[in-house]
Amino acid sequence: MKIEKLTFDGTPEEFKEVAHIFAGEPGVALTGPAPVGEDASPEAIRAFIRRLLTRRHIPNGQLAIFQALYKAGDQGLTRTELAAATQRTEKKIDGVMGALGRRINNTRGIRQVRPGGGTGVLFEWRAVGSEMRYIMRPELRQVLEEMKIVASPAH
Repeated sequence: MKIEKLTFDGTPEEFKEVAHIFAGEPGVALTGPAPVGEDASPEAIRAFIRRLLTRRHIPNGQLAIFQALYKAGDQGLTRTELAAATQRTEKKIDGVMGALGRRINNTRGIRQVRPGGGTGVLFEWRAVGSEMRYIMRPELRQVLEEMKIVASPAH
């Protein structure tokens, strides 16, 4: 038997139930999306993100997520905190993330920077302390500042 590609579409809570399937070693569960492709340079990732953000209008829900995670910095936000920060329900956050994933996967060049596609090109999903949190990747942070989608911090 050969499995070439396995993807997951669901909530972070649902992922916890199937994480062992995505593990590299038997019995080792992953905590979120795989890293961005090792061969993808930060500039290639930033170029992809620019294309993603300019190919069509950014919906309000996606913009709210970008702004909330940008403001949260390196500590990121839990799903509950992200919902509160964007004034949405957790179910709505799941829908916005799903739509963002489709936007990413339908943007030219995703396979070159992240072969599996998905929101992991923009966000990490990792444990901080005892909680799982969404954390904005530095390449997205830089492009949002460059495009003035967020106000960059005063230096």
